[in-house]
Amino acid sequence: MLQFLIPLVVLVASPAPSRFGFQMYSGQGDVHAYVIDSSGHRTSIDFDDLVANGRTEIDWISKLHQDYVCHTLPRAAKVVVSQVNSRGTRTARFTCDRN
Repeated sequence: MLQFLIPLVVLVASPAPSRFGFQMYSGQGDVHAYVIDSSGHRTSIDFDDLVANGRTEIDWISKLHQDYVCHTLPRAAKVVVSQVNSRGTRTARFTCDRN
């Protein structure tokens, strides 16, 4: 009887997994990034262009380093990365010194 009741309670009482997502990581949030070039023009970029796999459960705000970001995006004067997850919304701003 327990073998039937426990999985049923877990299935019904817990939130549903996201579509095409692994339940452990579903609904964790999103990561957005944009670049500001030397003329002040703002361009959104795909976060996967900055990192190999922009998995949302990783704390990118504390893991990204300015040298890496500026080297990866050579035309950027500034890079802004925003991450929304269970901790709220956090933003990192990187200024690239091109001198």
